[in-house]
Amino acid sequence: MKTSIVILTFNQLHYTKLCIDSIRKYTDKETYEIIVVDNHSTDGTVEWLKVQGDIQTIFNVENLGFPIGCNQGLAMAQGDNILLLNNDVIVTPHWLSNLTVCLYSSERIGAVGAVSNSCSNYQTIPITYKNIEEMIPFAEKNNILNKGHWEERPRLIGFCLLIKKDVVDKIGLLDERFSPGNFEDDDYCYRIRQAGYQLMLCKDVFIHHFGSASFSKSRQTFNDILTINRKKFMEKWGFDAWSPDFIRQDFNYPIENPPSSKTNISRENISPSAEVKVKSPIDPQKICFISIVNDEEIYGKALAHIRQLTIPDGYQVDILCIKNASSMTSGYNHGINHSNAKYKVYLHQDVYILNKNFIADFLNLFKKHPNIGLMGVAGSKTIPSNGIWWESSHRYGKVYDSHTGQMMLLRFADVENEYEAVTAIDGLLMITQYDIPWREDIFDGWHFYDISQSIEFQKKGYDVVIPNQKGAWCIHDCDVVNTQNGYEKYRKRFLDYYEKKLFSSHDKSPITLTEKQRVCFSCLTPYHVFVSYILSKTVYKDHHKTILFSDHYLNKLSLRSLDLNIWDKVHLIEEKNKPHHFIQQQLHQIENKNIDILHYFSWGSILNCIILNYFADHTKVILTDEGVMTYSIKEFYQNWKTVNKIQYDPIDFNRISEIWLFDTQLYISELNKSLKNIEFMSYLNNDLASEICHELNILFDYKHETRDWDILFFDQPLSLAHILSNAEEKSLLEGILQATKDLKLCIKKHPTDNEGKYAGLDMNFLQGANIPWEIVYLNEYVKNKAQIEKKIYMTYSSAAMLNTRILFKDLHRNSHFIALNKLFKNVSNEFSEDNTLESFYQKFKCLYSDNFYEIESFEKLNHLLIRLSQINDQ
Repeated sequence: MKTSIVILTFNQLHYTKLCIDSIRKYTDKETYEIIVVDNHSTDGTVEWLKVQGDIQTIFNVENLGFPIGCNQGLAMAQGDNILLLNNDVIVTPHWLSNLTVCLYSSERIGAVGAVSNSCSNYQTIPITYKNIEEMIPFAEKNNILNKGHWEERPRLIGFCLLIKKDVVDKIGLLDERFSPGNFEDDDYCYRIRQAGYQLMLCKDVFIHHFGSASFSKSRQTFNDILTINRKKFMEKWGFDAWSPDFIRQDFNYPIENPPSSKTNISRENISPSAEVKVKSPIDPQKICFISIVNDEEIYGKALAHIRQLTIPDGYQVDILCIKNASSMTSGYNHGINHSNAKYKVYLHQDVYILNKNFIADFLNLFKKHPNIGLMGVAGSKTIPSNGIWWESSHRYGKVYDSHTGQMMLLRFADVENEYEAVTAIDGLLMITQYDIPWREDIFDGWHFYDISQSIEFQKKGYDVVIPNQKGAWCIHDCDVVNTQNGYEKYRKRFLDYYEKKLFSSHDKSPITLTEKQRVCFSCLTPYHVFVSYILSKTVYKDHHKTILFSDHYLNKLSLRSLDLNIWDKVHLIEEKNKPHHFIQQQLHQIENKNIDILHYFSWGSILNCIILNYFADHTKVILTDEGVMTYSIKEFYQNWKTVNKIQYDPIDFNRISEIWLFDTQLYISELNKSLKNIEFMSYLNNDLASEICHELNILFDYKHETRDWDILFFDQPLSLAHILSNAEEKSLLEGILQATKDLKLCIKKHPTDNEGKYAGLDMNFLQGANIPWEIVYLNEYVKNKAQIEKKIYMTYSSAAMLNTRILFKDLHRNSHFIALNKLFKNVSNEFSEDNTLESFYQKFKCLYSDNFYEIESFEKLNHLLIRLSQINDQ
């Protein structure tokens, strides 16, 4: 049995050589042929390939992209199997034999894939090797044939995809519409499954993957192609390849069959200025789809989806296209006046119905429950006090939606029974079996008409519901929502009319304007716990609270937290030196389904990298202040990925709803999210200060002792983090000691640092190295405010020093803050390519310029300290 290995190349000769050499070394010679399709490389790849005697080649005169190039290789292939292989991989011992054994273990298996160090789709496993030499022994231990390590998957990533030739002959070549690349493998996997075959992931085959080498030089180009091809996939199949539903084994793919032959549909275009028809009696066998249209092309797609619906026997479908409407309510009222259909479906022009049995599904529900007046696909049981239904913590339903600019499945809480009664539904799709006029007298624009109509139906005694959708019934391809066309005006109008006039104290309407919430905090560091405690004690005082402690640093904290009764549930997550699957098992056991809000700290461990996958889509994720990095979160991780040569994104920024900071004025990131201030000082300017201080001391097992010092230096683990050598760091510390010799210097040691680096240095240390500085300072604030006046704070780049100013605001008008980042930069040459920290300092200086200094040399530091000590003595 022979396998045809098809590889595409476009420059990156060094990767190609590593790949080909590894195939030759770790694959039995008579079991494969290599076919390389070159897409017009200019770096010597063509010349190198021409002298390789064991490689069949195709040389294109232009870059034709991945799908077209692969198809050229497929056409040349003579093997029993086809293996699509990226050129930026290194294969390993037993790789092909293990894949082949799995592929032919069942007639039902159509294709198999491998695991790697860098791959999406959960095909990545934890690695321990640090270089390629260490990688091979790692792979040998992994690549032991084991049927127990085979796992059926709904899709596989195409970096290494072994396919039976019979399957290729049956389903055809790659779809070239996805050129130059991305989503062609999603498409191919879907087609394999459509043909009745299974996809298997072989966890007993590990291959090293450098990752997206062909695109890495132009990340923006890569992202643009990704967005375009994602849309092409959705246009082809009617669902999003990135949706959570797509990765379910039981996903019922939409629009698999041709349109129903029983369709009985008529369409009419009308204008609000048209003469109102004299309606005949209501027809209980008629359904009318009503849309307000200003874009025929977009609406054409909606019509195509309507026409593929199955129409129950005996029913007639009308379609009303309303143009030139002055508002949603006026247009929909004209729809009521022009149609005698008992059942009306009001849908936006950019809504595409996926559920072919849509009509029968809502008819059955209406007939069984005459009390149901209005139905939608997404809505909320309560309406928050700001009137915005989707900020409720009790949302239900699901819909594919692109309001963020990216198409994704919005999945709120599941509907357990036939339907869930709600207070408000979204206007993207509203189905009625009774006619109630739309409030054109109040909402003469494009917003809040839907919540208004929901309430109007309830005033008449009807139920408003979200049905149980096995799969999302529709797509709402709205793109980024426009809130500049009167949104705020109509939000205030909604609150003014309904909250004040309809829902007075004697009114028993179901609308709810306040609600309790279920909140979760995920903590790795003591500082995370400090912030979580503050929010739990104040913002969420009367709400249900859960906290997750990582065992990296928080074992004892988790035990002491039980004595305080701050959190209703406490979980210790064991992850230190634990395998990935062990951490996953623990997260599976936690009841996360009904959590309304997750306060998310992004940094530090596997737990925080994967935790977002274990909370429901309806959970609001709030990225929460964890120091300077949070203020430039997107740029921080971009730099982190570059420095550490990481291909994957550790955070799914699309899941972030809001960012909570101690000072939103300092936020400099390009990540555009709603910002909220944590009003720390407002909690201290009342009787809570002493109580908070006392409970934090218990939680952290801290007994405060006042120390006398002039300068507090927040040290950082530079040599431990491999930023400086031990000798270089010690030289820095000696320079600081010399510059501060005439003042009382105290060191706040970093909790993870090595005490050995201080050997031979005469230094005075602040008590409680493992205690967040904010708690130490809080004790001084509560017990001895005079002690914290006229102090000098100094650091390389520690967030703790800045937090002294950010959290405690105006208490420090007479104190001074010195940043040694430029001095450190001159000594170490580190971070020379990252301007994020410098940008943050510039913003900090703008806000707190009166007492903030950046120092470039020890000589300048010494002069500054002399001047500041003289000022403090005055």
